[in-house]
Amino acid sequence: MTVAHALGALTALAVAPLAPFLLESLELTRVQAGLFLPAVYLGGVLMALPAGWFTDRLGVRRVDRPGQPLVGVAAQQQQPAARRRLGARFAHAVRSQREGDSGESGSSGSSTDR
Repeated sequence: MTVAHALGALTALAVAPLAPFLLESLELTRVQAGLFLPAVYLGGVLMALPAGWFTDRLGVRRVDRPGQPLVGVAAQQQQPAARRRLGARFAHAVRSQREGDSGESGSSGSSTDR
């Protein structure tokens, strides 16, 4: 559990040092990049009260036994969607790089004519 918590915190807190790169590569504003860290914790905050109420009502064992496998299944279901999003972003980056290369070659030729 300690290693899982440490890795979870590491991934959430790694956003701050990566912010300058994220701003540039994802074309985000500073406000959008600043909302990454709160967005990571938003799900936990929104679910803490209902989950606590549910656990108090049914008991820890009755909630935890089916809850852990459900979290695992939900995480596995997110993996293909994340791969598709990552693939789409990669394809977009490749296309924009190609368009940028063709645009830069034309601009560099005009600068030598001066």
